[in-house]
Amino acid sequence: MKLFEHTVMENEAGRMVQSFLTGLQLRKRARREILSGGGLTRNGLPVFLTSRVEVGDHIELYARESTFWMAPEPGEIRVLFEDEHLLVIDKAAGQLVHPSPGERTGSVMGNVVDHLRCEPTAHPRLVHRLDRETSGTLLLSKHRVAHDALVRTLRAGEIKRIYQALSHGQLPPSFTIDAAIEEVQNALQRIVGSAGKRAVTHGVSLSVSKDRTLSLLTLKLETGRTHQIRAHLAYLGHPILGDILYGREDDRTRFNLTRHALHASELCFRHPIDSRKICVSAPFPDELQAILSNHLQ
Repeated sequence: MKLFEHTVMENEAGRMVQSFLTGLQLRKRARREILSGGGLTRNGLPVFLTSRVEVGDHIELYARESTFWMAPEPGEIRVLFEDEHLLVIDKAAGQLVHPSPGERTGSVMGNVVDHLRCEPTAHPRLVHRLDRETSGTLLLSKHRVAHDALVRTLRAGEIKRIYQALSHGQLPPSFTIDAAIEEVQNALQRIVGSAGKRAVTHGVSLSVSKDRTLSLLTLKLETGRTHQIRAHLAYLGHPILGDILYGREDDRTRFNLTRHALHASELCFRHPIDSRKICVSAPFPDELQAILSNHLQ
């Protein structure tokens, strides 16, 4: 559950992260558990209380299930990889990864807590997040040691995250988008702008429709900004199909979509305990596969 968020203004640059949290009334135990679980983030990545902020940084504080004793919620979990240290699932489109103030049930974390009910020592934590409508690979740790190691790996850019998307128009066979992304005041959208943080997305066009109006893309994140792929493709004039926030409102009716056409297809990383290479993939969802069959094949 999100407890706090703030975008750093020009007159706040250089302050420590902890200075923005002084007004929160948190017990010491709750504060300790939130911080140890990676619940304090800057631009989507865990951050230290003593870190200095820059203009445009987006700070968020999330309460973890271990802090608020999240009740287990029975629900389907599509497991792609699991051992005693970590869990990788195929997240369904339309599901929040964590409860929100307005929607406290039905989250991925509630289902995961239920899935791990027979492992009393497991304390699941998200290593990264996916937007509500994005499906695919999602990595969670089962204990603090694994979580801390995976977060360090993520910060070092050593977790490979591959996405597939259906977008409007035709893009080059391969391309790189190197454009800073900034938050829009009082809005969910992110835009490309000089005041934002550097964001880099690499893409390959796998196929294009005969009329050159639709493309299937593979995309790799070099950075991990909020809405990065969605904002970058919209900036190029090739928004993702079904993306109401960044694209065309009639997509969902035209293509019979209930979500945007972005899927986290592959995740590769070193195991946090034994260092072996782990690569998992999530199949392209049927709803998006139908568009491929009807328009691009």
